[in-house]
Amino acid sequence: MFELKYNCMAKPNDTLVLIVGWKNREAEQQKGRLYLMLNEKQFDQTCFDTSDFRTYNSAAALTAFTKTTEMPLLQSDLLITESGSPASNFPINVKAAEAAALFSNTTALYKNVFSADIENTPAGDARFSFYNCMLHPK
Repeated sequence: MFELKYNCMAKPNDTLVLIVGWKNREAEQQKGRLYLMLNEKQFDQTCFDTSDFRTYNSAAALTAFTKTTEMPLLQSDLLITESGSPASNFPINVKAAEAAALFSNTTALYKNVFSADIENTPAGDARFSFYNCMLHPK
């Protein structure tokens, strides 16, 4: 289970705090990867200033994702949980053969993409991280 929440509807010049949480509901230890996509290309302005992105409670350290990083070839279906604004939580299963194209097409829509490895979360365990960034004045 994955969930993304934010501290408020941030206004220009405010700090936006994202609260990212996940819980392993499986019987075995699990791992995965979180992708955070900001600043949709369809909008001319860049709303989120990611130059000083900060992470707290480093349960999953966030790093800039580059388009040269390839998604590994998957042998099985992929469980993707979409979460965004307004707050939502939609898990979907994607066939392995379609996952790379879905990922590539989705990341192409954003100016900034970050990723974090979620390592070895024991069965029944819950973890979280805080990420904050500034909203541009305009």
